[in-house]
Amino acid sequence: YFITYQATDAAGNPSVVVRRRIYIYTLCEDGEKVCPDETCSTGLLCPSLAEEEDEVVNTLPTINLIGSEEVSVEQGEMYIKCSEGAPLQAVCDRGVTATDSEDGSLTSRVLACSP
Repeated sequence: YFITYQATDAAGNPSVVVRRRIYIYTLCEDGEKVCPDETCSTGLLCPSLAEEEDEVVNTLPTINLIGSEEVSVEQGEMYIKCSEGAPLQAVCDRGVTATDSEDGSLTSRVLACSP
């Protein structure tokens, strides 16, 4: 996933587009691997591969921005993650929420990386 940022000054001049890449991944215990169904193996065996069941459709996770899709930042100012309780008018990144039909909330597993 990507989040794209762009600012426009009072004269209507757009900035260069900046993107943030979001990766969602599964963490497994040491020594275990991520199975094709994105569950963790047990003893390096993927239970889903051992069972013959009807194919289950796994939906894609959904990511939603917290706050506005567009943020104006004065040239030379830093754009950082908002501190807890930051006022709504603060110029900072409020982050995202992530959910999945099968796994529920994935917000704690969202990684934000510069492209």
